[in-house]
Amino acid sequence: MSRASSVTLSFLVGAGLGVIVGILIAPKAGDETREDVKEKLNTMKVKVDDLYEKSLEKTNEIVSKSEGLIEKGKKKFKEITEN
Repeated sequence: MSRASSVTLSFLVGAGLGVIVGILIAPKAGDETREDVKEKLNTMKVKVDDLYEKSLEKTNEIVSKSEGLIEKGKKKFKEITEN
């Protein structure tokens, strides 16, 4: 996992915990609090899933570009060593 992804994930986890603690200490009935926690967790799940998908797409993009560069490097090396 890249540093940026790690920082983003840490931020999301920290923000989520902050929201949950805030909800739990708010003066509401137990049913309301549980519903709020459930909604916030569902919202966070969607955001984490989106972040995961974007990270996966970016990783695949980087791998594809890297493979192309490796092939170009192999061809160039072969040209240089044959001459």
